[in-house]
Amino acid sequence: MGRDSAFSPFEAIGILSATLATLIVVGVVNSAIAMPLVVAAIVGELAILAMPVIARVVLGKRLGVTRTSWRFVAGAALIGTSAWYVNLRLIDLLPIPEGEAEHLRRVVEQPSLVVTLLAIAVLPAVCEEVLFRGVLFRGLAARLVPWAACLASAAVFAAYHMNFGQLVPTFLIGIVLAWITHRAQSVVPAMVAHLLNNVAGVLVSRDQPAGLRAMFEQHPAIALCAAATLTGAGIAIIARRPTS
Repeated sequence: MGRDSAFSPFEAIGILSATLATLIVVGVVNSAIAMPLVVAAIVGELAILAMPVIARVVLGKRLGVTRTSWRFVAGAALIGTSAWYVNLRLIDLLPIPEGEAEHLRRVVEQPSLVVTLLAIAVLPAVCEEVLFRGVLFRGLAARLVPWAACLASAAVFAAYHMNFGQLVPTFLIGIVLAWITHRAQSVVPAMVAHLLNNVAGVLVSRDQPAGLRAMFEQHPAIALCAAATLTGAGIAIIARRPTS
């Protein structure tokens, strides 16, 4: 493999380790100056992107942000707009500590909608996908079979969130995002899925537009069937083999 290729497993793990160390430093600084939660979230996401970008410049390796077929983007969009609700129903089955739920609620609901979407949807979709799929998954996949790389990168992605209530659903969506990246040979569709997944969660949590949350609460079975159907359709589109 040439210089303009995916990172090796060793390089990927090194970038991940450097990123986690950076996040620890950022967290200490945030605590020391009592930075608002949403600002801390934005700074943390930018810190996640820093090491991969530096490594890209120094080593000349790709981050996986490349053009791909529209069908992968379309399938990812279907998954992103629906899988969040399937995961939400799963979260309802888990015993989530009250402190974790309150922390998430404050981050999502207190700032303005534009700032919340930037901190919770746009930046995570870009920064986390570059690190966990563009660097880590693709690096592991250079040595491991794809399914093993999917599981390993998803486990790290889930552990990174350090939130019991998000552990299982984050692990599951991490597998899907890694699989999308593998099929598309690009992290762009995974970014689309990640973005829409988080946008949908924020909008429903904030009930914007008004009545959106009630629609899901009043018809949970219909909503779950519809979400599962759309997720399945997205998976089928991405899994379909090219005709030529």
